[in-house]
Amino acid sequence: MLVLDADARLTADGALAHSYFDGLRDPEDCPVPTPYDDSYDNATLPLEEWKRLSFKEVRSFVPFPRRDSKRRNTLTMT
Repeated sequence: MLVLDADARLTADGALAHSYFDGLRDPEDCPVPTPYDDSYDNATLPLEEWKRLSFKEVRSFVPFPRRDSKRRNTLTMT
């Protein structure tokens, strides 16, 4: 399973099809992925528009709160 050559490495689909998962697999419960919209990836936009879109994306980021954030920010004296 641990192969350095990416071309010879087992794919995710191949790993999920392994007999180890036979008891866990439910053919009725296979989610169908939605197609990826790559219209922005292939768009020909001016540099300023790319900058504006990138800035908008960065500003929309909301970090996920960590479970240990309260513990980490508390100073304890012993």
